[in-house]
Amino acid sequence: MSEEKKITEEDIDKAVVKLKPIAGVNPRTYLSILYGFLVCLVIFAVFFLPGLLNPGSVLDFRGSPENCAVYVDGVFKGSTNQSIFLKSGNYKIKIEHAGFSSKEIDAKVTGKIFGTLFSASKYPVVYELDADKPGDFLASAFSDYSAWSLSGTPSALYQLPTVLTKATRDLASAQVLERMGKNALLGSGLLNLFNTSNAPQTTPLQVAFAKDVLSMTASPVAARDGLNASVTVMANGRLGPLSLVASARNLTSILSGSKAGAVWLKDMLSQKTYSHYDAIAGVAKKAIPDLSSAPRVLGKQAFMGHTFVFFDAGAFVLAGQAPSGSFAPYSVQLPSFGLATTEVTNAQWLRFLQENPQWKPENRDALIAQGLADEDYLVNFKGEANNLPVVQISWYAAQAYCDWLAKRAPAGYSVVLPDESMWEIAARAGINDTQNLTATSKQEGVWASPTRTGPEAVGSLGASSTGLFDMLGNVWEWTNDAYRPYPAFAANAFRGKEKAVRGGCWANSKDSITIYSRGGIVDRHSSEFLGFRPAITKQ
Repeated sequence: MSEEKKITEEDIDKAVVKLKPIAGVNPRTYLSILYGFLVCLVIFAVFFLPGLLNPGSVLDFRGSPENCAVYVDGVFKGSTNQSIFLKSGNYKIKIEHAGFSSKEIDAKVTGKIFGTLFSASKYPVVYELDADKPGDFLASAFSDYSAWSLSGTPSALYQLPTVLTKATRDLASAQVLERMGKNALLGSGLLNLFNTSNAPQTTPLQVAFAKDVLSMTASPVAARDGLNASVTVMANGRLGPLSLVASARNLTSILSGSKAGAVWLKDMLSQKTYSHYDAIAGVAKKAIPDLSSAPRVLGKQAFMGHTFVFFDAGAFVLAGQAPSGSFAPYSVQLPSFGLATTEVTNAQWLRFLQENPQWKPENRDALIAQGLADEDYLVNFKGEANNLPVVQISWYAAQAYCDWLAKRAPAGYSVVLPDESMWEIAARAGINDTQNLTATSKQEGVWASPTRTGPEAVGSLGASSTGLFDMLGNVWEWTNDAYRPYPAFAANAFRGKEKAVRGGCWANSKDSITIYSRGGIVDRHSSEFLGFRPAITKQ
């Protein structure tokens, strides 16, 4: 058998491929036509086919405020900050934003054919929403800011949203802040808050807003959001070199007008990065107040099943303890008032429920729906007429009890939840070592122990020299005030949802609580660690 011939590179180089004519058309001609057709096909597929298969446009929103909700034919599609594509056709586009009136636009969307893969056709949507009760909108944003400010220290995975900066910029973009006179920005709800003795009508709302922001700022991260918003409001939304200087001057004036200003700056600044930190800390240390003054005790009087200790009117300095542990003092002028000697008991609460059945535990779902309680409201309440302090009641329930007592009070008297200042001054009056800011009560109290699982009967331990029981320990107590980390700055035009609580409870160690300890609890929250006692004032 002969050996097969091997193919060499020379054979490959000599090989020639020849295309035959097709229908008499030579290869050079039909290949050119074929290549041209393929090029046209690619151009058609890239530049024309997308526009033919999916004709339409991307909505191009132009207006204020920013980040509004967008509904197309009643269906939510996103926000004005997003790219929303609509196929060619007729639509009803509705734009909504909290605090602003909505706007509905009839849109006839068309679209280009060429190049939509690279540059989508845009359909302009021009809108301008009018502010609808912008004061209420700003108050709601402030409440959200308060909640975020008190929510803890942020991390790489958990950041505080800039809710207040965004809200004030929305108002600025709609030119609302330019009309920000004393009444121009106020909605109905905010107007009632602003017309108080703590926030007189002569106080410009811009200043009141900045003060309340300072009072609610609990961390440096929250401070960035709050200060940005304060500058925007103080500048009436028209930011520029002069308005920024004026805003900085106003903020500096607020901070320097109180000893608490140095304390606030110390808590907000970082010791590692700020060169003047030590100097500010030195000023803040000198701000610790003299708390030796206490009101004169006028005596005791029994009303409506409660015994009240009455205190004389006067001017006092409160400690204003912040979450950092710092003391940011502020002054108050108190009228004569009385404070119940004990916390409200289960037996007293039962009498209230008999006349106010809407607050019974079986109506919990209805109270939750109204925002007056949460799912823990009276969940362990057994209806026993004992002297244990009533717990697991919301601030609204405690307020309702005081309103019920007020209807039965002697003429000329009003029953209320005590302000923080009333509570602190009454507690100070019964404790000798009030100047020692780290000292707890000298008398015994109901504190945490290995065997304790709940509070004790009211009045069993912890009597002060004035006859008040359990001002420290047993259960935390609701007050009438909104909780503010730095109450020294409060103008009380804007408030959060958390109420201040005082006194500590049976689950706290004695060494961790003083008469200056403060905390904030959401007003509808109900806790086994929390009760209350009423106060009485002359109308």
